[in-house]
Amino acid sequence: MRRLIENGILVAVCTAWLGTVETARGQETPAAAATRKKLKQKITVEWPKEVNLKDAVADIRGEFDNRLGVKIDNGSGISNNSKVALVAKNQPLAKILDMLSDKYEMGYYVVSDPKDRLDGWIVLRKSKWKERGYKEGKGPKTGASLPPARPSPAAAPRPEVAALPARLSPAPVAILRPGWHKARTRD
Repeated sequence: MRRLIENGILVAVCTAWLGTVETARGQETPAAAATRKKLKQKITVEWPKEVNLKDAVADIRGEFDNRLGVKIDNGSGISNNSKVALVAKNQPLAKILDMLSDKYEMGYYVVSDPKDRLDGWIVLRKSKWKERGYKEGKGPKTGASLPPARPSPAAAPRPEVAALPARLSPAPVAILRPGWHKARTRD
């Protein structure tokens, strides 16, 4: 009986921990949220003749008083010396980056990782995917083009389990070594 209670407690703790990890994974860091707010601010850029990408990024940063972190990911195949030309007046930063990305086959995303030193920065990189604000596969899943979401297993119980009386329903079981709860410390 004692082992059954210990296993039940362990399963409850693990389930609660996994739930908090999943919740934390869905949230953005404050720095990333501030950068996403800046993506909505309207700015004006005028590069009628081609300029280096590095100079274009410096011009964008200047619109935000150099309080916007932008990194050009040279490892992805994009160069600081890549030539870009664009004229956009009173447009949101996200739209300007979208236009640059469409025209020059690159993408951008906002880093949202509290352990990363680039947390809250915009990363420009060469990308065959259309990264627009989020890393490929990491963005919010909204829109009509996405497949319908699968129902969670908890929402729809299996028919053979639902047909069983409550006292015969299978309970979650954890396999543990005897004495797992005894803490061992080194001196």
